[in-house]
Amino acid sequence: MNASINFSFKCQEIGCGSGLPSLCALALGAEVVATDLEELPLQLLQAAADAQELPGSLEVMQASEFFRL
Repeated sequence: MNASINFSFKCQEIGCGSGLPSLCALALGAEVVATDLEELPLQLLQAAADAQELPGSLEVMQASEFFRL
């Protein structure tokens, strides 16, 4: 028997820093919104996700933008 489980989920990481939880969620195919106060961690997270061609989708935004929503 070949069983496969398909599920989708959304994840939000506040204060992503290195972004490891976001990368793990992306690897599982999640839709991720990652926020941080600084721009550099967001740029590095986006670059890491792009380089690894992870199956999930990533949106990054500075925390100040996020809290305006």
